[in-house]
Amino acid sequence: YGKIGNCEQSAQSAKLSSQSDAKKGRLGWIIFSNSSGNRTARRSGQKLFCRVFFLVVLLEDHAGDVVRKARLGRSIPLERAAAAARMRPEQLARFEEWGKPSDGIDFGAVSELLNLDGDKLRQIAEGWLPAARELSRWQCLRKIENDSGGMAVNCFLLWDRSLREAALFDTGWVACPIVDLLEQFQLGLKHIFITHSHHDHVAALGELRKQAPDAAVHSNSSHAPKSQKLRKGECFSVGELNIAWRETPGHAADGVTYVVDGFPDEAPPVAVVGDAVFAGSIGGALNHFELARQCVREEILTLSEASLICPGHGPVTTVGEQRDCNPFFPALVKSSGEVLIMITLLSQFVLCFGFCSIVELLDDLLFGFGISVNANPLSTGVFGGDQSSCASTKGIKDYVARIGAGQNDSRVKSDGFLCCPARAFFADCLPQRMNVRPPTGHWTARHII
Repeated sequence: YGKIGNCEQSAQSAKLSSQSDAKKGRLGWIIFSNSSGNRTARRSGQKLFCRVFFLVVLLEDHAGDVVRKARLGRSIPLERAAAAARMRPEQLARFEEWGKPSDGIDFGAVSELLNLDGDKLRQIAEGWLPAARELSRWQCLRKIENDSGGMAVNCFLLWDRSLREAALFDTGWVACPIVDLLEQFQLGLKHIFITHSHHDHVAALGELRKQAPDAAVHSNSSHAPKSQKLRKGECFSVGELNIAWRETPGHAADGVTYVVDGFPDEAPPVAVVGDAVFAGSIGGALNHFELARQCVREEILTLSEASLICPGHGPVTTVGEQRDCNPFFPALVKSSGEVLIMITLLSQFVLCFGFCSIVELLDDLLFGFGISVNANPLSTGVFGGDQSSCASTKGIKDYVARIGAGQNDSRVKSDGFLCCPARAFFADCLPQRMNVRPPTGHWTARHII
């Protein structure tokens, strides 16, 4: 695989179907194939004495698309976002349109405003692409991409090798490539699963039903006939392949994700997600932005890291790759020290309301994170180099329990933080070598969060 810097320069030789993609300067991969079909890696510009095919893999959304979706989803005016990015409004508008960042754009500040991950957004702007993947690992899975008026859409076909039964996920614009694949592998189409009912994903449904009248159609649309409507907990099988579904609304009210496992040779599960999530982005959800992110985070990114994500547009990716690289999902907790700070803050609130013992809560929460209270790695100094009582789980428990019993530290003052002694606790426990200090001389809930 050879990486190219600007698709616009290679649009003619690569024969891109969409000139708008080329003009946006999206990055891509060129795959070279010699006459015998063996793929070879070459950098652009090298002389090749073989037959050459160009395949440019484009992200569905560039960095400007990501910013625009997040800004509109959070109803933030262009002027406010431009001020955070240290750009003029017209500069930000051009960035959202073309994805080419201006010099001096403050990715960190605009990402904080839009609740994005600044580092991941910068990577997208600098040309991040998902790792190239061969679907041959899954043996009986094929991606079918078809185009109408410059708008490409993916559908996916999988089958059982012994029974020759197949399942199709979305139909795309036209039925011909699907029918050709069914004939090539001598497959019978048993199921048609719809991820959502937007036109580009179901345009060829009528034609396919004529070609395969016995295929069962499955949809979560409220307008679907009762016989086609998905039911809670319903699972399907195609030979040895198992297909479950889960609701992922946001981009579409009827959006669902299908999770398939049971592939040969223990290949990872496959999640056909429709437009819920793309490589490096999510589907547009102007009126349900937070719902869309929540569904992806809870229903898709909780799958195993190796699970293959098959989106309705753009290249395939994996769950692990999107956890690491998708700007819409910043890491909420990046270290065990931050985990402990969050646990302690929660514990303080529970203590103030008297719901349960602070010691029992810490035991349960730390155990839930896989941390043993009796042999705690945090006691070796996550909070700093010293071995003081407040730098270990036992010390924290003793400290908070002592405060809960009324033995308050003399520095604790009641000024609106629920008369809570968290301020003194954090002043003792936050590490000196991290040089962490409260902005106003004392800790408040806002500072800690």
